[in-house]
Amino acid sequence: MLPFEISDFLQGVSVWLAFYGAAWWSQVIVRFFWRVFDAASDIPS
Repeated sequence: MLPFEISDFLQGVSVWLAFYGAAWWSQVIVRFFWRVFDAASDIPS
């Protein structure tokens, strides 16, 4: 394997990990805020 192929492969993996991580974190954040909103709406005003 040539060095530029290795760096190209690592760059592709890092981009995929960044995209997957961002999608996972956005899902976690949405669930967290949805729980907070749901709990707040249950409190009688």
